[in-house]
Amino acid sequence: MFGLFGSSSGASADVDLMPWSTEYEIGIKMIDDDHRSLFETANHLNRSVKKREGHKVIEATFNMLMRYIHEHFAREEQLMLQSDFPGLEDHIRLHSIFMNAFFSTKQSYTAAPRAFDFDGFLKFLKNWLEHHVLVEDPKYVPHVQADKH
Repeated sequence: MFGLFGSSSGASADVDLMPWSTEYEIGIKMIDDDHRSLFETANHLNRSVKKREGHKVIEATFNMLMRYIHEHFAREEQLMLQSDFPGLEDHIRLHSIFMNAFFSTKQSYTAAPRAFDFDGFLKFLKNWLEHHVLVEDPKYVPHVQADKH
């Protein structure tokens, strides 16, 4: 495992884990703004790890990311609920699975920060967010947008 004070990737602290691009926009400003902020927070966590900023900074960034993800999921779910999106239960299930995995991961970090596999976690976070934004979220967009007309 690669702990807090090392990384197997050798990536520079100046390189974003998840550079924002218009390809991630789904066409709902509030959600696009959330996604952009989530990417920025993931990038901040990545930079904190690569710069070896220490446990308190990384813990605070973890907490900020967890709070923001929770708030974002609530906004998404509210939009889907208001538009009677038929895939709401499945989407909520995806959110729940992610939040449980994220919380468990954060607990692992808190218990043993020096042994924590940041490379594995950051790869998981990047892959999950990209898949969710590019594949899962677009499923509700037509329904939410149709409801607004």
